Amino acid sequence: MFDMNPDYYHIGIEEIDAEHDHLFALANHAYALLKNDLLQDKSQDIMHIISELIDYARNHFAHEEAYMDKIRYANRKSHIAQHRQFENRLSEIDFDALENAAGQLSLLEELLDFFGDWLINHIISEDMRFVSR
Repeated sequence: MFDMNPDYYHIGIEEIDAEHDHLFALANHAYALLKNDLLQDKSQDIMHIISELIDYARNHFAHEEAYMDKIRYANRKSHIAQHRQFENRLSEIDFDALENAAGQLSLLEELLDFFGDWLINHIISEDMRFVSR
């Protein structure tokens, strides 16, 4: 699922590309955890990934938003709204699912589907506009 080269998604802004790489690394970590059949209780690892994702995404979004201000990006409001939607979606995660192994796997799959799709689509459809304006 995430066994891909994040360099393909570079937009040419070094700081933002490095942050995107880290977000891909978090997705890869979640995917590796999903595929790890030896670890029975994944709840602590899942909590760590989600916590880091929330904190790191906020930091990354702040950098992107500062960059949009700097270049006076015309679609800034729409772009920021997408960032807030992402943050809101993460805040809706049902942590009760961590109580058993089946729920943990389901939560990881849901997280990867949402996060992976959002990350790739957001970079391609939104972030790439920074350099094509």
